[in-house]
Amino acid sequence: MAARGTAALTTSSPTWADESPEARLDVIAAMGAAACGARPVVRSRLVAGLPVRFEFATEQLADVLTRAFAHLPECEHEAPAFTVVAWDSAGTGAPPPPLPPDPDPGGPMWRRVLVDEPPLHAVSKPGPGELSVVERRKARAWYWCADAAAVPMWEQGTPFLHVLHHWLSSVGMQLVHAGAAGDEDGGVVFVGKSGSGKSTSTLACVDAGMRYAGDDYVVVATRPTPTVHALYSSGKLDGDQVTRFPELASWVVNPEATADEKRVFFVADHAPERVAVSFPLRAVVLPRIAGRLGSGLRPATAAAALAALAPSTIFQMPGAAGVELADIADLVRAVPAHVLDAGSDLRGLAAVVRTLSRGERV
Repeated sequence: MAARGTAALTTSSPTWADESPEARLDVIAAMGAAACGARPVVRSRLVAGLPVRFEFATEQLADVLTRAFAHLPECEHEAPAFTVVAWDSAGTGAPPPPLPPDPDPGGPMWRRVLVDEPPLHAVSKPGPGELSVVERRKARAWYWCADAAAVPMWEQGTPFLHVLHHWLSSVGMQLVHAGAAGDEDGGVVFVGKSGSGKSTSTLACVDAGMRYAGDDYVVVATRPTPTVHALYSSGKLDGDQVTRFPELASWVVNPEATADEKRVFFVADHAPERVAVSFPLRAVVLPRIAGRLGSGLRPATAAAALAALAPSTIFQMPGAAGVELADIADLVRAVPAHVLDAGSDLRGLAAVVRTLSRGERV
């Protein structure tokens, strides 16, 4: 495909080291506008109840990066509360944008925090070749990748993660590292470190007929009432979970994944009625592998819930840690917390959680 507006991108431009943060941002914004042209591919969705406008340079990139949003209502006629501009070099011919100096050249290839100076944040992913920039005050963000066809499956499953994290935080909501399931009466979030049973508990509830809100990242709000908002309809299976959830395993889109990669599926592709948009939050649940058949619940303290939820959220989505910690603390004070002693009978586990999600006495 021929580039749109490429001439404007080939002239001499300032680098991140040359000018003020505002001028550096102008460079990125100009590159995105030139790559997308006068008629970008627009997809508008209600994210956590607020209208977000996604502008893409190509249909291919739009399809790749909005598949996980298929469950979210369209809102093309509403004024956006947030706008994301996205383009790739392979599809447009645009050169890569200039990057700020890498503060951690030996750091992980899946994420480098390049700028963390509110309201400006920039994250690169050197492995797949991606850059995300968000400016909270402008309620705008920019995303570039080298090639839409090479966007990793894990990125397709959780697109614009850091961008949406920073924006949601600026409007009083928090994107947290948790799973969530429920129904119209309410639901729960499952929190804990890897291996605690968080994903298994979430998927067991979905497999038993409860509605899915995510098994890795969800949006929570405490005002006006505690609420869970589903962000992505994607889910992930570890290798040992494939045999435990055969229906979900049949939906996997990357069956060729290696042993250390997670299998990704999109619930909305197969059962859109089983994906929640939002529901009242009834409890924070801390799963623990019980080593027995049956499952049970016992009370947990707000401090225990905070310790299970805050560290992984702040680590995986770096930003204004103080604000994030305060928001998460508000959440665990607003609803009760329970330890779920998770047994091997997944149907029984789901029945225990369903009782809790409906606000019934446990």
